[in-house]
Amino acid sequence: MTRRSLIIVAVALSLISTVRAAGRGDSVVAVVEGEVITLHDLDESIASGGPRLRSQLAGEDQAQQVDALRRGAMRRLIDRELVFAEFNKLGGKVPLDVLQDQIDRVVAGRCGGDRVKFEEMLAAEGMTFADFEKKMRKQVSIDILLNERVYRAVSIGPDQIEAFYRTRAAELTEKAGVRLQAIILKKSEGRYSDRLPATTAEIYGKLKADVPFAELAKTYSEGLHAEDGGDQGWITAPSGKLQEAIQGLNPGDVAAAAVDLGANLYIIRLTARRAENLPTLDSALRKRIEEVLRREDEERRYTVFMAELRPKYHVKTPEDFDAEK
Repeated sequence: MTRRSLIIVAVALSLISTVRAAGRGDSVVAVVEGEVITLHDLDESIASGGPRLRSQLAGEDQAQQVDALRRGAMRRLIDRELVFAEFNKLGGKVPLDVLQDQIDRVVAGRCGGDRVKFEEMLAAEGMTFADFEKKMRKQVSIDILLNERVYRAVSIGPDQIEAFYRTRAAELTEKAGVRLQAIILKKSEGRYSDRLPATTAEIYGKLKADVPFAELAKTYSEGLHAEDGGDQGWITAPSGKLQEAIQGLNPGDVAAAAVDLGANLYIIRLTARRAENLPTLDSALRKRIEEVLRREDEERRYTVFMAELRPKYHVKTPEDFDAEK
């Protein structure tokens, strides 16, 4: 399945849940050539990003980030309607075999290919198969035109890849860093909070007895990466107590004592060090550079296409609604 097909299927799956709430009297947030975008459409568009941001941010930063996410989602929804309007103006038609293929993919993904079961599921959610087919046709229409104007003709040659390697080496250079494993013990409200000294001594005793660090991390650690053997990945700028703890360690060494880093104690093992390094331009790096250049060219072509469409079609946003009051 192509990347564009995967996008169509993902959007199609979201269309089903979107219709479920369509009758709730949602506020209109934009109108593009008569096509209405509701508050519910906007919420659906950012459903995956919003909760993640709220879990990671707090206070003013959270509000600003969520607001930026909503504005970006609004812009994408408007862009989508602009592309659909252009498709219709050009007299575009969706090939029946392409539409059927995408519908089959969705039915397979949701109900294992059982069309009857899928229609029953739609009915339970207040949606007819005709409604679903109409929305799928619209999404495929959008994808066809975007593929034609943005994605299809992108070609990245060897000269472009080599020029990127020469002129943008800083973007490819691996920064100097260390890779660590850690057994993390919570100082309060943890499994070992009432016996931290004894637990750390127990862990160090097992390390001296050659019990693998990863095994102990899986057993004792209360950190997010316990099941990965405590692997913390590459850290490019260790500082403060952490830097002091690993200074002088060789790969494979464990810090002599647990490090107090605020809410937790860390028993740390250095697994590797690396110097700053520009990777060799091998086939894997060539492919990575090609993907970067392809995304950049696609983004440029998309921006040009949207700039072409916006003056051609009538768009009303909340600012226009306010001006009419």
